[in-house]
Amino acid sequence: MFLVEHNKEWIKWYEEEREMILSSVPSKSIKRISHIGSTAILGICAKNIVDILLEVKDKSKL
Repeated sequence: MFLVEHNKEWIKWYEEEREMILSSVPSKSIKRISHIGSTAILGICAKNIVDILLEVKDKSKL
């Protein structure tokens, strides 16, 4: 995997994935969804992969 220049589309990609997660996982189970990793930091080079952290309230209910 190679690093690439910052891509302004990464935030859009995150938002699109976030919406898909919200439509697939019951919102009452979600504690937080976060865009993490190097693509979440403006202006730096990164792998061309958007990392997302999904925190749930109670994993036994999924």
